[in-house]
Amino acid sequence: MSTSILNEKIILVLKELDYALIKIDSNFISFNLEGWGSTAKQVGKVNGGTFEITLSDNERIVKFDYYFSFTLQLFLIPVFIALSFWEGIPFLILSIFAVIVSIIGVFIAKAKCQEILIQITETNL
Repeated sequence: MSTSILNEKIILVLKELDYALIKIDSNFISFNLEGWGSTAKQVGKVNGGTFEITLSDNERIVKFDYYFSFTLQLFLIPVFIALSFWEGIPFLILSIFAVIVSIIGVFIAKAKCQEILIQITETNL
């Protein structure tokens, strides 16, 4: 499969998933998830990443790196824990729930990234 076909597939999949394309060239594509949006809309998505296509022994290798941002969680969870000292158990339960939801979200997003990589590298799209 040629590099241009791989690039087209990557761009198509990223646009379908509402990612913003940051940089595109013949062997490199970077993307991110713009805006805060709703948390429900962002479940199963990473905050950004890159695709790098290299040629090795007449094969094209697709390297897919992605990242998560936990800025909101890093702010809210300590606030909930601090509030639990003054307001009691409900805020502690809420902070535990926030941690669990964040962890589950990471696993869902990682699984989705595996699906994206498989979809891109398939010969028929």
